[in-house]
Amino acid sequence: MLASPSAPPPDGLSLWNAKLAAMPLGSGSGYFLKQVHKRYHGHRKSLLVVSGSLDTWIASVADAISASDKTKSIRWRDMLEEPSDEQEDEAARLITSLSRDEPEEVISQTRRSLRQSLEQLTTTVASAVNETIREEPDLDLTVYWLRAIRLVMQPLRRAFPEEVALKDLGDLIPRLHLKLATKIATQVAQQHKPGDEGEHQAVVDELPSPAAFNLLQGLCDTMQEIGGSDIWSRPAIKSVKKALRHELFPTDSEAIWKKFDSEFLACALRDGQALPPESTEAKSAESYWQRTRLLFGILAE
Repeated sequence: MLASPSAPPPDGLSLWNAKLAAMPLGSGSGYFLKQVHKRYHGHRKSLLVVSGSLDTWIASVADAISASDKTKSIRWRDMLEEPSDEQEDEAARLITSLSRDEPEEVISQTRRSLRQSLEQLTTTVASAVNETIREEPDLDLTVYWLRAIRLVMQPLRRAFPEEVALKDLGDLIPRLHLKLATKIATQVAQQHKPGDEGEHQAVVDELPSPAAFNLLQGLCDTMQEIGGSDIWSRPAIKSVKKALRHELFPTDSEAIWKKFDSEFLACALRDGQALPPESTEAKSAESYWQRTRLLFGILAE
């Protein structure tokens, strides 16, 4: 059902198509909103096809279970000829079979087939994800699988919340987040180095340097280029912050950012509740971050 493209092409959804702009409001607004929704959630054409097939499959499974369940309430005795005294026991067994045994067997078999299908789906996706994490140098397929797993899991969880195999599918997401975060952190850290001493001296002591601001802005830009809210859930953002902290402040080397920059970046990249500041620089950096954090919207959580 899900296929891993060797090089996912750009989305074919043409939000700014000239034909769309020329459409009357009465007939074009619905289409426009649909395109905005697709863009917002990062839906590719290939994933939309998968989504439609999955919805059809879920509906067929639900219909099979529902139809079998409804047969339990049928008054089978009213539909059978009145049995003779000698046939009463046989008729009772037949009614029990029709109203209980056979529907339960059909439902049980349907659920077994469902479980096997979900296990096969999980195995197939896990294999593709492992290969992506191990071998793919770029992030296209990492992003593709994050979107594909989300697109598949949401309707399956709603339809079959009790199925354990879905948890195994969800366990793949943190590993994809880690690959995404590591790649982004390495790229941003390489592109944005601390400013030179002259720049540091020109900056007021209780303000971050332009280099620190540019690093955070570069991080936001890179994340936005990769995707929107469909990719940047809170766990994904936490993974990026943790990876970038490791890149900027490795434990086995001296800090290369000036003190205030280090404190300011630590505020921006923390992934939990802020601890009470211990130094004057930390207090000033925390105060400055709280005043400016909305400039870095995706990091402001």
